[in-house]
Amino acid sequence: MREKYVKLIVSLQEKRGFVKGSELAQKLRVSDRTIRSYIRDLNENYLIDAKIKNNKNKGYILTGEIKEIRRSQQIEFEERAFFIIKYLMEKNDWVTYEEIAEDLLFSSQTIRNDVLKIQQLMDDQLRDIKVESIIFQGIKLVGSEIDKRLFLDSLSNPPALTNSNFIKSLSHYFKNWTTVKELNDYVSYIEQNVDQLKIPSNDENLLPIISYLVICLKRIEALHSIDDASHLLDKYDITQTKEYSISKKLLHGIAKQRSINIPEAEIIYLSFYLMSQRLLFEATKDNEPHIPEEIKRNITEALVQLEKEYHMDFSNDSQLSSGLILHLSRDIYPLLFNFYIENSFVTTIKQEYIQAYYISVSFAHLISQKLEINIPENEIGYLALHFASFIERKNKNVIQAMIVSGRNKPASVLLKRELEQKVAGLQISNIITFEEISFLSSETQLLISPIELNEVTTIPTIQVCELATEKDIHNLKELVNKLLSKKLLKVNYFNRTSLNKKESVLKYMLQEMNIEHLYESLIERERLSTTEVGNGVAIPHPLSPSNQSQMRIGILILEKPVFWGSDEVNLVFLVIPGKDKQAEMSQLMEEIHRIVINKEYLKLLANIKTKEELDTFLES
Repeated sequence: MREKYVKLIVSLQEKRGFVKGSELAQKLRVSDRTIRSYIRDLNENYLIDAKIKNNKNKGYILTGEIKEIRRSQQIEFEERAFFIIKYLMEKNDWVTYEEIAEDLLFSSQTIRNDVLKIQQLMDDQLRDIKVESIIFQGIKLVGSEIDKRLFLDSLSNPPALTNSNFIKSLSHYFKNWTTVKELNDYVSYIEQNVDQLKIPSNDENLLPIISYLVICLKRIEALHSIDDASHLLDKYDITQTKEYSISKKLLHGIAKQRSINIPEAEIIYLSFYLMSQRLLFEATKDNEPHIPEEIKRNITEALVQLEKEYHMDFSNDSQLSSGLILHLSRDIYPLLFNFYIENSFVTTIKQEYIQAYYISVSFAHLISQKLEINIPENEIGYLALHFASFIERKNKNVIQAMIVSGRNKPASVLLKRELEQKVAGLQISNIITFEEISFLSSETQLLISPIELNEVTTIPTIQVCELATEKDIHNLKELVNKLLSKKLLKVNYFNRTSLNKKESVLKYMLQEMNIEHLYESLIERERLSTTEVGNGVAIPHPLSPSNQSQMRIGILILEKPVFWGSDEVNLVFLVIPGKDKQAEMSQLMEEIHRIVINKEYLKLLANIKTKEELDTFLES
């Protein structure tokens, strides 16, 4: 079942009433039309004792109770992939496509096609495993034991929409590997020892832990030993972490019930898993004595390199450096073995902190080379939060405003509080009277007043009601954005196209702009983290600045949405930073962000036909 379907249902369950389609669309980062499509598919193909009903004025409401999800006759690829890998892990010898097809009740051609896709997934996840094939013998899963387990775990995604059905779902996925009784025993053990284990015992947290435990215990019983991890402990002492302590108690407690021995390596790898799932505490300064000097040194060196590119004082900001050191000293363990890092907010982070995310990609590229680890998109999202805090502390890019009070000064005090809360980039330093306007210094950039002021001052002004309306807030946001804009968004190229693949779109834009040589750098950047930022927008850019003296910007409108990493895109900003222009590039990202988060702007952009129309839009 699609992840976004689950999020949509959870959103409806949380509200327990009507939810506007636009609110659901914003939460899932899709269009209103896509929400309608999701709901139609859920009602027709998944929901059994429940239904999502629509009211034109109120929105959508979930009625009935979801006890289970209808299993479609044509199981989705992800679920077939899970059962294919599980089958191959059960077999120590070669098996044919026909044998797998007979066991899973699909055609051998479907299995062949799925295996090709599975191998691509393994490569995408950087797994040290592959499906080996020999003519007339069949196929076999070979490679690292931990990567086999982690890959199977990544495919195990039963829909845990209610408190009662995830045990049933897991028993379906892990048929022949466990029983409903064993699964209930695991849950009971964790719940009975929750104070000692310090693991949150809600279903959202229990599901991944129990899934991992089932795979782990089955492979131990089948005598498939995990890769030795003792060589890591000389460099990174995981035995000092809370995750290690909890893993030891958890595995030994359950193993005692099953009468099996638990090797030390299994405890270490479960510790990595708990870290990757973000189930426990965040790193604090209490952990500092256990941080390897190598991590401290490499992070400091990376920040020094980064500030040369961006002309920002990263390395001397103790809050930024210590935050990154504490964060990565903990995540180094799961990253070393490509454990999947859980981050359900990465799409929101990419959109809301577009400038910080851009910088964090560069930092991740530097630090991954120094520490010899792969840093995936979800981890980059967490790093971006540290850089976002840094930017917020250093950012002086605000509009200094004053409110010119009418007769009701208390109303102006309330207005000041409301406007500062709702309008980003606005700082209201004082409330003044009409008579004081002529004495204002040049530092005041904007006057806000319930009365018309245009004829009495040259300072930009805006008229708002003493009780600000939605239209007032909207107009003020527009004006603040305009005043903040450094007018960096000067487009060199604009067009529309019906191309339907990301790679084709990138090649087309580069050819049109006569910079085809940057294609590999763009693709390398996409491999680090997709440049899709939500609301149907992508902002591809090369990993390193070009040798050109000036920044170049291209905009392409796609007639039909193109899949771009994690979602569909219909608007592409191609940004090529000039030599020594990374700081300017970072500021440009801020300007693009103001467009990306404004759906009205995006609608206007989608209808633009010519470069002249685009220039007029950007100027206004």
